[in-house]
Amino acid sequence: MFQLFKSLDYIHSNGIFHRDIKPENILIRDSLLKLADFGSCRSMYTTPPYTEYIATRWYRPPECLLTNGYYTYKMDIWAAGCVFFEILTNKPLFPGSSEMDQIAKIHDVIGSPRPRVLAKLRKRKPPVRVKFPKKTGWVYILIPHVSPNARDLLMLLLIYDEEERISTAEALRNPFFTDLRISERHQVCLQELKDSRTKEKVRYTEETDSPRSIVPTIELSIDTAGSDPERQSRNKIKTTNQLQKKLHLPHLGTADQMEEASSDSDPSQGECLSMHLPSLQARSFLRKSYRQPSTLHDTDRLPSIHRHKRH
Repeated sequence: MFQLFKSLDYIHSNGIFHRDIKPENILIRDSLLKLADFGSCRSMYTTPPYTEYIATRWYRPPECLLTNGYYTYKMDIWAAGCVFFEILTNKPLFPGSSEMDQIAKIHDVIGSPRPRVLAKLRKRKPPVRVKFPKKTGWVYILIPHVSPNARDLLMLLLIYDEEERISTAEALRNPFFTDLRISERHQVCLQELKDSRTKEKVRYTEETDSPRSIVPTIELSIDTAGSDPERQSRNKIKTTNQLQKKLHLPHLGTADQMEEASSDSDPSQGECLSMHLPSLQARSFLRKSYRQPSTLHDTDRLPSIHRHKRH
């Protein structure tokens, strides 16, 4: 029933009422309920009168039986109440053989309507003016085995006056569905938590896969292993050429001039080759380029890659 009311609440909130609620149009597979056969549905925003003979007789409400098509979406609520009783007892609640017999069975179960309700129905052009004997309903006697909440919900669904009959939203809030509402809320919370974790995982994956910001660095491929002076001299020249390209420096001399200048340096300092320029000409240029008016030493103003240990 909880799923049935959720289905009705959905279509009512979208401006449609079914007009033919009965067990044959309710499909159940495993624990899933689906409402079927929308061939008789009607928009809630149209103006009555509607089709007079609509819905199966056993599930037709009094306003369909006693007026010329003046009914509303509350007829679905009445039919749902009849289905609810049939689920509880496995028997139809109002198995009338004709329209008059149907009205009589309704009065036998829920009682005859009050004069105010009858006067309201007569204003809607009833097909026949009849007087009903006064009867008291005894629906409670038919379902002694169900809980009080179930009986109260059934009586709210089968109120004679459609204006006093509850809506689908009120039915879903009934205490009879408290456990189902809690279970549904729990499932929704678990699903939201699962979705949030999935989004965090996807975002983390995108962040790790995306290219990170690259800090500009200078990488010098220098091989200082060994004690061969010629090899260290070639490494010095290679270092200078790389610095020229990466720092956009002007040409600092030919390879022969650099090699000649580097021949004066100490070959034992090969491990510091990546930290200074091997040419005096290059040192002089860098000092002029980075000199600033300060009391600090010139080498303090040079970039860290140009600083070198004085010997």
